[in-house]
Amino acid sequence: MTMRAFAFSLLSALAVGCDSGGTPVPSLPTASPNVGGTTATPFPFNGGAGVNLGTSGFASITVQNIGSQDMVVSSVTYTGDAAISLHPGVSPATPATIPFDKFLTVGLTCTPVAAGTVTGTLDIKNNSTNLPDISIVMSCLGVKPDAGP
Repeated sequence: MTMRAFAFSLLSALAVGCDSGGTPVPSLPTASPNVGGTTATPFPFNGGAGVNLGTSGFASITVQNIGSQDMVVSSVTYTGDAAISLHPGVSPATPATIPFDKFLTVGLTCTPVAAGTVTGTLDIKNNSTNLPDISIVMSCLGVKPDAGP
């Protein structure tokens, strides 16, 4: 008899298994996204403080494979306002095979051209059992720099 226990939340997922002989059963690829330690939706650049016009803000998102079998990431795409871009991009480049306990890292840059909020969606397609279509809404607030006293 095979026993499996699963615990899941937005930022973590765990898969553990044993057969009747106490031998670990390989778990299927399981994605564990980390969006900068926040659960905010949409995910903000600079912690929501905004990005000054004329500068750029950076966001990094990692997806860890916590299943014992390889996770295959077929594509990473961004759609939305042009002020947000997939730069510096995705490492490793897709399609990518992510072994157990390793990461896919996605870097995005926001360079606002006007004050106000711009949004877009980051999509990560993979073969994980829990989150095969990871979709993260990104938000960037463009702010005018403080003119000072």
